[in-house]
Amino acid sequence: MSLFDKAAAEREDQFPEHNDQLTGHRRREARFAAAQLTYAHLLTGDALAELATTELELGKKRKFDKKYLSLLTEALATNLERYEVLLSRFEKEEWPLDRWELMHKAVCYTAIADFEHAPEDVNAGIIISEYLAIAEGFATPEQIAFLNAVLDAIGKELRPAA
Repeated sequence: MSLFDKAAAEREDQFPEHNDQLTGHRRREARFAAAQLTYAHLLTGDALAELATTELELGKKRKFDKKYLSLLTEALATNLERYEVLLSRFEKEEWPLDRWELMHKAVCYTAIADFEHAPEDVNAGIIISEYLAIAEGFATPEQIAFLNAVLDAIGKELRPAA
C-alpha cells in the first residue's frame, strides 16, 4: 500500500454524508481533487491513473464533478512532461523549478490541464481564480502573487480568445 493509499484511507471519514464538500462547487471540488492527486504523484511517484482511481472510489462520499476530475487527471497523466517544460519558462535564476514547492507545481500543472481542456466558454480568469483559491490554503500572499503572474501568462497563451 502506497503512502497515498494510506493517507486516502485515513481521510475517507473526513467527508461524512452531511459535510461532503469543501467548497460547495462541484467543478472546484474536482479541480481541488486533481491538484491533490498531482501533488501525491509528485510526492510519491505513484501513477496518476492509479491515484485517480482511488480518489474516484473515495469520491463516492464527495460531491465533485467526477467526469471533470477524470478529464483533468487523464490530461495530466498524458501531458505532465510537456506541462513541466511550459512551466520551466517561468523559472528564475535564483529560484529554479526544482526548488518550487511541490504543491505550487501541482496547482500550476493542474491549471495548465484545465486551460487546455475546460469548456471553451470558461475564460482564463475564472480558471486562474479557481486555482488561486485552492492555493490560498497553503501559500503566502507573495507566493499567491507569483502563482497569479505565472498562471496569467500561461492563460493568455493557452486561452487567448476565451
